[in-house]
Amino acid sequence: TVNYHNDPLNCGFDDTLIVQLRDTFAISGPDKGCVGNQLTYNATQNPSTQYEWRVIDDNGNVIAGPVNSGATFNYTFSSAGSYEVQATHTDNDYCNEEESIFVDISSRPPKPDNISGPNEICPGRSYQYSASVSSGDYFLRWEVTGGTPATTSGSNVTIQWDATGPYAIDLLQVTNAEPHCVSDTLDWNIDKLTADSLTISGPDTVCINSFSNYTANFAADRYEWSLEPNRFGSIVSGKSKQNIEVEWHNDVSLPGADLMLKAFYCDTLITNTSQIFVRPAPQADLSIPDTACPGSSQTFVEQTNPSSAKKWLWDFGDGTTDETQSNTTTHTYNSRGNYNVEVTIVYDSTGCADSSH
Repeated sequence: TVNYHNDPLNCGFDDTLIVQLRDTFAISGPDKGCVGNQLTYNATQNPSTQYEWRVIDDNGNVIAGPVNSGATFNYTFSSAGSYEVQATHTDNDYCNEEESIFVDISSRPPKPDNISGPNEICPGRSYQYSASVSSGDYFLRWEVTGGTPATTSGSNVTIQWDATGPYAIDLLQVTNAEPHCVSDTLDWNIDKLTADSLTISGPDTVCINSFSNYTANFAADRYEWSLEPNRFGSIVSGKSKQNIEVEWHNDVSLPGADLMLKAFYCDTLITNTSQIFVRPAPQADLSIPDTACPGSSQTFVEQTNPSSAKKWLWDFGDGTTDETQSNTTTHTYNSRGNYNVEVTIVYDSTGCADSSH
């Protein structure tokens, strides 16, 4: 305000200039983020102010915008890198025209590969689970449904499952450094152990005078294995364990034997029976010429030709061999001499075999 007065003339005037002082606007929001996560930025709020928002990459390229909106801007970055989030006001309400925040976006870790541990459980019991990180830059976060702890971290965890389900484990990899980017979730459903989930793995067709291994599909509290009739074979190791070895005898008078398993688990007896067919060995009978001339092709025949044979293995005694899918083959000897010829019949998938010279 200015005041002027002329004393001799006894006159004067007053005048006032109104000066408007504008504020400066600012924007706020995170300066770190993860690929795929939405970030929110806010500019100084003024009901009459509109902003244009832009996202600029580290090469100066505008990859988003201008977006005309109010004081709030949401954006999801699709690639890792360094970016500038820029706001420009459009109403001439502030001294500064634009403001920026510089943002570093990090990649998300890969999804965990696998979880080691039982996926069939007894409710109310504790079980151990483990997994591995794919890099020292990450740690594992476990999220548990139907058990405790509900959330934990590390490569190994002991989970106490509740009495009732549902049960599940969600496993994620998280970056050690901020902003702690999180991978996709490895979902692992946990089932309550039931009687129909007990299975026996191992060959269901075997050869006489051979050994076979059998395994129960989960770790029970106790096992009881038996073989009926027992003249077919003997359980030579692991009779009360999860894995057994059976020696099959030279007895094929019946169609087969029953391998029976009792597993005691979750305070419940669970049983399963697997029928095993004990196959006799084939009886090979080789027909060959007694004499031959060097350089002439000779025919060799295995005469029994069983229908269940898988292949015939030939050894001609001169350092050469052959494998055929039929009982006949040919061979030419190039030098004089005495040669011992052998053919071996191999039964289908069991591998039962017999040889003839």
